[in-house]
Amino acid sequence: MLQTFGLIYSMFFVSCLHCLVSGDCQSNTNQVQICAPISSFTPIPGNSGDFFSQLNGRAAGSRGKAGPKGEKGSRGPPGLEADNECNCNQELERLRNEIRELKYGCPHIMFNFPRLNQITDYVRYRPYFPRLSSATICMWVRTSDFTHNCLLSYASSDSRNNEMVIMLEAATRIDFYLYNSRQKIFRIPSMMNQWTHLCFWFSTATSQLGMYVNGTSLGSFRYPGSNIAGGGTLIIAQEQDGVNAGGLERSQAFSGQISSPIIWQRVLNSSEILDVTQRCICPRDHAITMTMDNVELHGATQYEMPDCLVV
Repeated sequence: MLQTFGLIYSMFFVSCLHCLVSGDCQSNTNQVQICAPISSFTPIPGNSGDFFSQLNGRAAGSRGKAGPKGEKGSRGPPGLEADNECNCNQELERLRNEIRELKYGCPHIMFNFPRLNQITDYVRYRPYFPRLSSATICMWVRTSDFTHNCLLSYASSDSRNNEMVIMLEAATRIDFYLYNSRQKIFRIPSMMNQWTHLCFWFSTATSQLGMYVNGTSLGSFRYPGSNIAGGGTLIIAQEQDGVNAGGLERSQAFSGQISSPIIWQRVLNSSEILDVTQRCICPRDHAITMTMDNVELHGATQYEMPDCLVV
């Protein structure tokens, strides 16, 4: 992270020097145009607030030459006039957003599953799956097919192959399975062929579970259950009847796109859910992120690295 902030700082230094020397502050997609006095920049990687506070003001004039010893140096030329100033507001806001994403942004990747009725297309999470006593599971989904399709399947053993499962049963219905049993049928607004953000949560401490759709809570509900055992197999876009993606069924294959699947080992509060859904700001204590360094792509599964989705 410190190297990233150093790189961003260097980009500003070069860009501002260009503004000062040439007076040319036209938009350039390869440079970051921020017109603040170069002497005012002090990289503070650990404190973005102080860093932002240094990005104010207009370009200063160049420093005058030092006079002979004992005499006052000559005054440097004036700074750029108003008609030559860079309009920094837009670039400053872009910088804020970029640094905010580096610090808080949700890991985002989109998986595309182009085919129905097959058992080969899915994404598997490779690292060890932790034990869960509570959790929040979020993802973006877009599909036009709703015929008993599986979004997510976690099997801790062959006998507990429905330890945690999320099934699309219709454009307005999702079934949530925990501990080898369907715990809740959620009725939701139609998801037909549009990006929809889904968050499921449960807590063994309170014996409650619930769901959010596009940041709106569908309420909380009591359920029986115990902890989710660790060490099993997590996949998306297929429903497994055994560990290691065993016992897949063609009729349960998901076709469409799933983006930014993330799991936290706690229940996120409603403001955190809104941050994820509307601002692409994620709590950094997530336990599972299905990014390319953590997954295996099987069959015809494809992936893209688009901009983070928001409602």
